Amino acid sequence: MDLNGDKRLDLVTINQTGVRVQLRSATGGWGPPVLVRALVAGYSVAVRDVNGDGAPDIYALQRCANGTNQPDILLVNSGTGTSYTQVAIPEAASGCGDDVESVSYRSAPAFLVLNGFSQSAGPVQLITFG
Repeated sequence: MDLNGDKRLDLVTINQTGVRVQLRSATGGWGPPVLVRALVAGYSVAVRDVNGDGAPDIYALQRCANGTNQPDILLVNSGTGTSYTQVAIPEAASGCGDDVESVSYRSAPAFLVLNGFSQSAGPVQLITFG
């Protein structure tokens, strides 16, 4: 996904402790991380332009930690790929985060969020924008 509009694919990675963005340089290598956001139980990430500005935004899903579902985060791209604003998103009251996928619902950007990891049943959420 091209996060900064330079026609080069950039990298978004997630692990248990954080989500990270690295932009592809003009020479083909990876630049230093431009976004590092700490997480408690990071697991899955999806990217989609949710506000129609042409800049892909990042949804970071977290699982349960110590029996408690950790809040997911949505990071809205400023357009440069280097600056993001965290915005509120609906949270499931039950279950643990399992997976997130970028989808289109009735031509609107959306994320499909599964909350059923580790036999901790929870809802399937369709979070739409636009």
